[in-house]
Amino acid sequence: MCRHMGHQSRRFRRPSRHLRRLRRPSRALHRRAIAILPPTLALEEQTARFEPVLKTLTDHNALLTVEVKRLKEEQERLKTDNAQLSQENARFKAEAKKMRDLPLDVVLTKMFGATETQDSKPKARRFELPDGTIIGFTGNQWQEESQLGKSKGAVNLVMHLSGYGQEHYKQAVRDMAEILGDQETTSSLAQYLAETANRELLSMKRGQFQKPPASKNNWPVVRGYLLGEMLLPAAMIDQAHEDGLIYSDRRKNCVFLRDQDSAAFIINTQGKPFVRNLGQDGNPFVLQGSDKTVYITGTPLEALSLKAVHPDSTILATGRILHKDKLKPYLQAGADIFLAQGQEKLGEEYARYLAQHFPHAKRLTPERGQSWHEEWLLQREEKERPKFLFMESTRPKARQLEIADERLKPAAGM
Repeated sequence: MCRHMGHQSRRFRRPSRHLRRLRRPSRALHRRAIAILPPTLALEEQTARFEPVLKTLTDHNALLTVEVKRLKEEQERLKTDNAQLSQENARFKAEAKKMRDLPLDVVLTKMFGATETQDSKPKARRFELPDGTIIGFTGNQWQEESQLGKSKGAVNLVMHLSGYGQEHYKQAVRDMAEILGDQETTSSLAQYLAETANRELLSMKRGQFQKPPASKNNWPVVRGYLLGEMLLPAAMIDQAHEDGLIYSDRRKNCVFLRDQDSAAFIINTQGKPFVRNLGQDGNPFVLQGSDKTVYITGTPLEALSLKAVHPDSTILATGRILHKDKLKPYLQAGADIFLAQGQEKLGEEYARYLAQHFPHAKRLTPERGQSWHEEWLLQREEKERPKFLFMESTRPKARQLEIADERLKPAAGM
């Protein structure tokens, strides 16, 4: 009996040792978990500590992205301008090759009575005028030997010898036409214009911005668009028109003149909508206010809507992207600045760009509408809603009285 029991006890103890072996890995894992736990907590603390730094770096990266995008757009614009200038230059050169300039010896002999000197050479010719002036030239490049500097072309030669300034080149061309004939003069004129066209174009682009001419006859159409379709306050529109900020051009477009007549926004009032930005490097469109609050937004229509919502504040419209230096003169010390750009991607990027350079500025978006114009329409509707509610509340009572009168009429007839 005891042997049997001992045999059973030995058989029973074997599984227990096996179970103990199975428990050992779990204890090892437990010890590893205890060892790993403190670094995990330390990592979480480090992550929480660096989250503000990462957020600041992310915002800074976003601002740099906006600046890079603006610089790329400026670079693309300059490339486009250079390409256009190159095309114009190539076209003028091609036209100049077609119309060859007058030989300078013909101009000197027929217009000024010059004679060729004895030491003149085929590739370096010299002519002497009756007063002793010596003109030497190679091809169409000439020089008066008693003076420094060279010049090109028959027209410049005639202006020089006749004492005309550059502004009187037309008189020189007229003299050439009368003496040498129209056909010969035309070729010299084409050569002269081809050489000066590129320089003239650059000077025109760097010149002062010329605002579009106003049309008083078309102003009622533009005013009707702003009041009837955009539902903007009449007093505000009339004041802006009186101040010269808003007017109509001859094609019934609405012109928003930017500060100091430096540029303009043009918005059509009929047909397919479009917006033009003339003089992109100009100042913002400014609606002055009486308090120390400044709102910076995008389009001029958004600026008018913001002015309707905040009539005492100053509103600036920048277009798409305007450099920060153009805004600094309008942001007085101690002013409350709100970045009221649109909620689209470009508006958000530009707002972050301005926030980087004006840290005290606050981001502001419409509370209910998608744009400031929608915000103004909702505010306008709330102001007018009590009138409609009163009218609606009186209609049922009036209708009840009419029904009561109709019911009493048969009884009266009886």
